[in-house]
Amino acid sequence: MALKTKPLAEVRAAVPVKAAASGERTQVSFSVDKQIHSTWKKLAIDQRVTLQQLVVNAMTEYQKTIAG
Repeated sequence: MALKTKPLAEVRAAVPVKAAASGERTQVSFSVDKQIHSTWKKLAIDQRVTLQQLVVNAMTEYQKTIAG
C-alpha cells in the first residue's frame, strides 16, 4: 500500500480537541529503521503489551510532558 500525501494547504494546523478526545480510532502508518522496530518489539514483549500499545503509551506520556 502506497502512502499518499496531501498538499500542504490541505493539512490542518492542529488536531481538533473534541475529535482527539472522542475516542474515535484511526489508522496510523509510518516507517522506522528495522533496528528501531526490533528494539521496540522486544521492549513490547518484555512489557507484555502489543507494539501498538507500547507506542500509544509512549506518545501519551510524551504528550503529558509537552502539554505542561
